[in-house]
Amino acid sequence: MRIFVLTMVLMCGASIAGASAFRIGDQGSDVAEIQGRLASLGYDVAADGDFGPATAEAVKAFQSAHGLEVDGLVGSATYSALLGKGMPEVSRGTNYISRRIISDSMQYLGVPYVFGGTSPSGFDCSGYVRFVFANAGIYLPRMADEQ
Repeated sequence: MRIFVLTMVLMCGASIAGASAFRIGDQGSDVAEIQGRLASLGYDVAADGDFGPATAEAVKAFQSAHGLEVDGLVGSATYSALLGKGMPEVSRGTNYISRRIISDSMQYLGVPYVFGGTSPSGFDCSGYVRFVFANAGIYLPRMADEQ
């Protein structure tokens, strides 16, 4: 319940700008343009505007074929090679952050409850929430009442 509430609060925030590459989890018209170009070059990807694993694999194949660093991210070099223009500013909305928190939190299902626990070897409720949010770059107070 606490994760749900914190996630909902997080979703009300502003977008985070200044990221340096398009990556899994990103969405929008810029991603659709990247996917459309990859599809037009024969890569197996749908231009749905959702940067998922299929898009990352198509990007890796494109990078490999063009002598670029193969990381599955669309940074400025890959963007320029793919679309022939300068990279726009990448912004990540709260939807990206929320999905990352939820995805990350699932990795720790089944970790034992340990009173005062703050690590994957054992969590208490507030330690778990704080740990998962910190992995997404959001730092919360340690105690449940403060969170």
